[in-house]
Amino acid sequence: MAESGYIAPSGRIVVAGRPRPIFRTVEDATDFYPGRTAIRGSSDKQIKVGDGLNPVLGFIGFEGADASSKPATKATAYAAATSDVGIEAPLLVGGGYAILGKLAKGFVAVQGEDLFSWSKGRVVPGMMIGGCPAIRVPFVKKTAEFDTTIDLPAGLIIEDVIVKVVTAAESGTIDIGTLSSESSGDADGLIDGESCALAGWVAHNLVDATAGNITIGDLLVESEIKTADGTALYLPNKKVPGYVVDAERSLSYTTSNHTIAGSFYLKVISPGVQKIGRAVMGKDASSADGDIILEAVI
Repeated sequence: MAESGYIAPSGRIVVAGRPRPIFRTVEDATDFYPGRTAIRGSSDKQIKVGDGLNPVLGFIGFEGADASSKPATKATAYAAATSDVGIEAPLLVGGGYAILGKLAKGFVAVQGEDLFSWSKGRVVPGMMIGGCPAIRVPFVKKTAEFDTTIDLPAGLIIEDVIVKVVTAAESGTIDIGTLSSESSGDADGLIDGESCALAGWVAHNLVDATAGNITIGDLLVESEIKTADGTALYLPNKKVPGYVVDAERSLSYTTSNHTIAGSFYLKVISPGVQKIGRAVMGKDASSADGDIILEAVI
C-alpha cells in the first residue's frame, strides 16, 4: 500500500484520522458489517445498512464498540437488537478520516476516483455528470450478453447512460440493458448499438431517418416521434426523470465482434447514491466484493 500512503489495517477498519462515533441501535443485521455505510432505521435511534435508496449517515464502526455488541472480527456482521438485548454499533461520522470500506462486485476503482454509496452498504466508483452521480462500469469485448453481476436496486432512477471508449474499432458497437434471461429483461433497453468507432465520449444518435439507428434504448424512451418532412426523421421523446428500476435488475452489456473497451456511466437519481469518499488505492472487484481504503467525506 506504499503508493497510497496508507497501510491496510489489521483487526480494525479506521486506517487514519479520528472519526466521531455516535452509538445507535442495530435494527437489522442483514449485511450489517463493519466498514459499510449505514442509514436511518425506523427511528433516529436505529440504523441499518445502506441500500442505495436512502441518505447515508456514516460508516459502521468496529473498534470502540461495546464488548457485548462487537462482532468477533471485522468480517463478521453485527447481530440485531432484540427486545431483550440492545445491540449498539458506533456510527462513524465527520469526514476527514480514512477507512476500510467495501467495493461492490462488478466494479473496478482507480486511485483518486470518487466513490459513491450503493446497496448493501458498499461503495462504487464514478463522477458527477450534469449534477447527477454517474456510476462507472468497465466494459471489454463480449459478443454474447454479459452479466456484469451488478444489481440495480428497485426504485433507483437511471437518467441516462454515457459511453466512454478507450479502445476503439471501426464499426464497433455496444448494447447496455438489463439481463434478458430475467423476467422482463431487456438487453439493449438502455443503450442500443452505441458506436465505439472512435476513442472518447460518445454522443447518442437521437435523430435519424431510420428509427432503428436511434441509440438510446426503450427503457429510457417515452415515445418516438416521426417528423412530417419529405424524408421523415425519427427522434425519441425521453422519459422524465428516466427509467425507474421496477425490481432488482441485473445490469448487462453486449458488444459487437470487435476489440473494444472502455467504461459506461450510469447517471442515477437517488438520495442513497451520494459521494462519500475518494479511493486512495486501486481495487479490482470484478469477481467479488473487495476491501478498499477510502478517504471519507461524511
